[in-house]
Amino acid sequence: MYRYPVAIAIVVWSYSLCSAAEPTDIADLFPAGTLAYAEVTKPAATADVIAALVKGTLLADSLGFTHDRRDKIARIGQMQAISRSSALTLFMSPEALAELKRIRGAALGLTGFDPKTGAPQFAFVILTGESNALGLLARTYLLTSSDVRRVGKVDDVAVYQNRAPTGGVVAIDIDEHERIEKPIEKPVEKPAEPQVVAEGQNETTYLYAPGLIVVGSSKSAVADVYRRFRANLKMSPALGSSTAFAQVAELRKQPGVVFFAQPPAFEKAYDQARSFPAARIFNAELFAFGRFLLVPKQIPILAGRLDLASKSISLTLTVEHQDPASSPFMALLASPNADATRLRLGIPGQPWGATVTLPAKENRAATVLAFCDAIAKSQGKLGPLPSEIAKESAKDSMAFEPLLATVSAVTLSQPSSQQLPKNVPNLPLMILHLEDEAAAKKWESSLPKLCSILTSTEAAEPTSETIGNVKVLSLIWRMDAKPAMPVHFVRAGSDLVFGLDRKQVAAVVASEASVKSPVETTVHDASILGYCRSQLWLEPLLVSALSKAPQAQQTYYRQVEPRISDTSPLAVRVRANLTKALATVPPLAVRLSRKEKSLRVELSIADVQPALPKVVEAWLIWLETMSGPVTEGPMNPEYPRIQDR
Repeated sequence: MYRYPVAIAIVVWSYSLCSAAEPTDIADLFPAGTLAYAEVTKPAATADVIAALVKGTLLADSLGFTHDRRDKIARIGQMQAISRSSALTLFMSPEALAELKRIRGAALGLTGFDPKTGAPQFAFVILTGESNALGLLARTYLLTSSDVRRVGKVDDVAVYQNRAPTGGVVAIDIDEHERIEKPIEKPVEKPAEPQVVAEGQNETTYLYAPGLIVVGSSKSAVADVYRRFRANLKMSPALGSSTAFAQVAELRKQPGVVFFAQPPAFEKAYDQARSFPAARIFNAELFAFGRFLLVPKQIPILAGRLDLASKSISLTLTVEHQDPASSPFMALLASPNADATRLRLGIPGQPWGATVTLPAKENRAATVLAFCDAIAKSQGKLGPLPSEIAKESAKDSMAFEPLLATVSAVTLSQPSSQQLPKNVPNLPLMILHLEDEAAAKKWESSLPKLCSILTSTEAAEPTSETIGNVKVLSLIWRMDAKPAMPVHFVRAGSDLVFGLDRKQVAAVVASEASVKSPVETTVHDASILGYCRSQLWLEPLLVSALSKAPQAQQTYYRQVEPRISDTSPLAVRVRANLTKALATVPPLAVRLSRKEKSLRVELSIADVQPALPKVVEAWLIWLETMSGPVTEGPMNPEYPRIQDR
């Protein structure tokens, strides 16, 4: 009579052992050598913060808006486009955020590069915790998607990849750049033999087990996560227990997203893979820039956090540099006290601007030249380095280094528009802030000789033109086979303003000091302060969703229907509305500060929430329009008008 209680006790005890074996920290599902890692921390608190941020936007509730749009359309293709754009709002709906509160964790890790192809190896992991809905969604996708096939197993759990239906395919050309494939449907005369679907290398791979969802770059990537989850094999050390990862423990206690990277390991792995085309997903030029300016091997870890407040967004990154003297960029940031009021010299509405305070006078020239040398090396330019040119200038009775030592700060400001000669690049204005007016006069008188040395041309006296009450001087800059550029400059007190558009140069000098700075700061500990108009980077980010989409909408059973052209009047109009809405988003503020061996980068957008409702609505309408059919073209006879049905 005791057998049932004993059996129940054994089952409960066995289940508790299995549950105890599963990691409680999602970072334990990744190897200690993970190159880069991002994690959603405190999911329940993060969900509350996101809900407050999107409150009042269509991301929080789009039912009324979607059906208002449906009431105004006439074609099935448009109905499908509305459905596609509206589906994106589901990820921020109250129900979705409620499920986010129930999960145990979510993380993405870059674990390495494939030694044969150079493809990045990654895994995205969700510990579903108490959320049954996420498990149901994963199971639904794997069950109902016709292009998902089982390609093998990891221990006792199947793994899946995307595969086209069997029976052959036929290619349909949409244009010279795009091709889609449609299955050939043949009558089956006898039962088909079971087919073993081969595993594809470096293809998106799925694994689902109760409590765990993994999307990875290959079978081996998801297998490593699953085996750590089950802890049924002796595994290599985990990221969560590594000494390096322990340094971000405090960051993980707050809601948001935490970032972690190991630059020396990434540099080594990328060097071995960068010759492969698959590794070009990472910008090689940006990597070279970081290598020469920051010296990644001297940075054990990079840590950061994305903070989402009810009205603002901020991203903070920090690094501890073991040898700041070896990094030209760290050396440049030796002096704090960047002055935000210098950004007021720009004209309101400019896309971006930045100001940097240069190091102490005794080290200033050498530090700036070393920084310029590093930039030249990162770009692979041939010829003498800037420091070598400076030394040569001394032979021509042009002491450039003493001149450079009198520059206390530099401000860059990009005009919203410039009138430039043909083939002249759209470069920003540059303002040199000198120590005093005498130093500014010395620079002004030395510029013709300096221009002659740098361009290897005969020295010439500058020409002048008065614009308003401002006298603008001009020199011609000729170098290599590039077009000659007129460089305009004005001395204003202890400042020298340079630019390629004389009207813009004059406008900077004539602008009133009462112009409000786009970046306000009360803590003067930053070496670099800057701003960027949010529309400048948000718009390319939002429109990239369709940049690589096929130029037609097609299914297996319906004919191809072309997508609307980017240049059609309707497309131009909705894009203009999106641009106008994005212009209301406050600018992105940038602060870079150094304290001994620590470098801190802060990016923030204050008071962003009031602009979000219009931005979200304009983006959804743009997405709906651009993913729909050509409204001006002939109607597909297969689709009658909705009101005629």
